[in-house]
Amino acid sequence: MKNIFAPLLNPFDWKHTLAGILLALLAIPSQAGDEAQHEFLFFPSVELFDNTGLEDELFDSAGNIVSADFMYSYSGHRFRFLGEYVLSTEESDMERLAAGWLFGEQTMLWVGRFHQPSKYWTTEHHHGQYLQTSISRPGIEEWEDEGGLIPTHITGLLLETGQIRKDSSGYQFAVSAGFAPVLTESGLEPFEPWDPNSDHGTAFNFRLAFLPDYFGNDQFGILGGWSDIEIDSDNFASQIGTESVEQLQLGVYMNWSWEQLRIIFKVNYLENKHIRADGDFTDDFWSGYIQAEYAIGSYWTAYGRHENDSGEDDTEYLRLFPKFIGHRNLFGVRWDIATSHALTLEIADTETLTSEFGQYRLQWSAVFP
Repeated sequence: MKNIFAPLLNPFDWKHTLAGILLALLAIPSQAGDEAQHEFLFFPSVELFDNTGLEDELFDSAGNIVSADFMYSYSGHRFRFLGEYVLSTEESDMERLAAGWLFGEQTMLWVGRFHQPSKYWTTEHHHGQYLQTSISRPGIEEWEDEGGLIPTHITGLLLETGQIRKDSSGYQFAVSAGFAPVLTESGLEPFEPWDPNSDHGTAFNFRLAFLPDYFGNDQFGILGGWSDIEIDSDNFASQIGTESVEQLQLGVYMNWSWEQLRIIFKVNYLENKHIRADGDFTDDFWSGYIQAEYAIGSYWTAYGRHENDSGEDDTEYLRLFPKFIGHRNLFGVRWDIATSHALTLEIADTETLTSEFGQYRLQWSAVFP
């Protein structure tokens, strides 16, 4: 199979194919008489944090993070365009850049850089801190540059479709194919379309959801994916002979509300096949979380989250991610000061493979306009 599809999976060939498709979509004008719609959103945030009881130097003991997330979208007759750029004291990166075409009522095909569909937290909240109730995100949902284990940013094709039933319930399905990240000394690094020398494997991901109200927020479903993660020469795994990791992930999730109570739940299974010259081997583990949020009046929300995993002691893949938080219990309170501003306080007991420490966070977040 690898020999048959090798030309299709070659990064150089794919790079030019995707660029051609993107340019073709950008060249499609809106039909005469259709009004184009532009939307620009700005998500600023300022966070103060203090980590107590640290036993290593992987995390800063205290500090601040100032972030600005810029999101622009364009909607014509059937053409769509989306761009998202994050500038902060930690990073500066084009997070999403994609063009899409609407087929029928519920089917959209995107090409470019996007958030892959099997990470539900990411597709629900994106990079805007104001959009999520908690300050932190679960360890299994972390970004690549924050110790994330699963690819988040994919460059390739994303197909989203859905079906509405007569009782207003419905199904949504999303599937993507594109370039997987490379595992470097600092963690997973996504494919950069402007880097002609990058060497990346492929990634395929999906999410299937049932919605009791198609236009509501409640849903549950299954998700999964497969990624061929290349190992960069500066990573420790490469130094001991690992050439790549073939990662399989499967999971179930739920986002459900009962009056003032909201529950977000997810369980992931990860199987990692380490490709080595002296013989391949496979490890696996489970990771999950449950977050409960309770609205107190119109302005206050109390929340708590429990994160846990199983089998981490026998998983070689996890040892390549020392910043991954596998166990955490936290409690937080969010105060929505006004329509577009919030103050959030969060306290957590956190555990990685090598250390256990407390986390205290205070954050202001907002959205404009």
